[in-house]
Amino acid sequence: MKTRFCTALFAFTIITISQAQIVSIPDTHFKNKLITHDPIIDTNTDGEIQLSEAQALTGGLFINGTFANPGLISDLTGIEAFVNITELNCSFNQIGSLPLTNNLLLEKIDARNNLLSALDVSLQTSLIELNVRNNNHIALDVSNNVALEILYCDSNDIKDLDTSANTAITYLEISNNQISSLDLETNVNLETLSANFNALGTLDLSNQSMLKRLDCTVCELTSLDISNSIALENLYVPANQLTSLDLSNKPALEFVRCTQNQITSLGELNSPFLENLFVDENDLQLLDVSDTGVYRINCNDNPNLTYINLKNGLNQNMDTSSTSLNDFTNLPALETVCVDDDTSALTVFIEDQVGHSVNFTEECLLGLQENQIASIVLFPNPVKNWIDIRSDIGIVEIYIYSSLGNLLIHFSEIDRIQKCDLSSLDSGMYLIKLVDTEDRSVVKKVFKL
Repeated sequence: MKTRFCTALFAFTIITISQAQIVSIPDTHFKNKLITHDPIIDTNTDGEIQLSEAQALTGGLFINGTFANPGLISDLTGIEAFVNITELNCSFNQIGSLPLTNNLLLEKIDARNNLLSALDVSLQTSLIELNVRNNNHIALDVSNNVALEILYCDSNDIKDLDTSANTAITYLEISNNQISSLDLETNVNLETLSANFNALGTLDLSNQSMLKRLDCTVCELTSLDISNSIALENLYVPANQLTSLDLSNKPALEFVRCTQNQITSLGELNSPFLENLFVDENDLQLLDVSDTGVYRINCNDNPNLTYINLKNGLNQNMDTSSTSLNDFTNLPALETVCVDDDTSALTVFIEDQVGHSVNFTEECLLGLQENQIASIVLFPNPVKNWIDIRSDIGIVEIYIYSSLGNLLIHFSEIDRIQKCDLSSLDSGMYLIKLVDTEDRSVVKKVFKL
């Protein structure tokens, strides 16, 4: 009798211990994903997940749905048993919270397209990549994730994001939020920033010398500093409120779209790899792409654009079959275009789009003929205050531009201008456009002491 009792007690104890080792997973959709997981978690094929089986899983735990076939998991209770996983993909489900207090080894989390309203990753100090895009007004704190390199948190209605501790970050996607201020001073390794559809106002990227791509469509930008971003390759800043955009010293630049701003100048473009330039719907006055590889350009709807220099040796590559590829429409002030060949089909294409007569030339200085007005001399040059103008024909208008193409001073006289006062200008190089009585013009370089 005692023997039978002991045997029964032993069997009961074994069953109890076995049951105690089974991980509680109340969400049947979560449990089914674990039972059918690849690599195999349920190694004894009993339809349950033992604690030892959960602890044995290293590497990644993949319980995600897809865009075409979203999952139905809403509760991740039980994930705390998977203490040795380094990657979690639970994207495209209906998860409202992530209980990750025991998952301290995580290096990568993909929780996009869920219903998260908060996420605590403060214990995941080894986290390298975090994707929480398309969630439910998520509040995000990444101040403890000092190893973080990649962060996707777009489409979450985030109002504030502090990345000052994330000095290793190289990729930051924050589009479609409500962020009004972004301090990236410490993020010196940043290579890609996508911040479309925020209300940033100003953006200082002066510390981002490694930045390769910037996307800031509809960000209410009035100021953008990319002066030190010498590695920049792709720039997208359309539909903002920028009045200037300095693209000087961008040798790696390949693509620029700054459509629908109020930009008056682009600086000195010296980007041999730049092939696509979209500067339409701005307020440019001068446009010089002679030191670029541009063969596709949209500069339409710049009402004050008078001079374009396209002479870069690549005009033969410009497609003249459609304005969708190269657009010069709505340029009422355009006077002169410098090209590789002033008898080419490109000149006909441009003039047909402009709708009025344009002067095409192969001799260019920022789109102007140096010898268009005979025997004109500016003296002295360099100049300290007053400069004398000596010409066979009377000069009736003078426009003084900065080296970036910004109009600074305009002089106009009915008869003749013989001198002008430059004392108000700072030291540096300026461009002076002179217009004679026959409405011919020339540009000269002047150096102010």
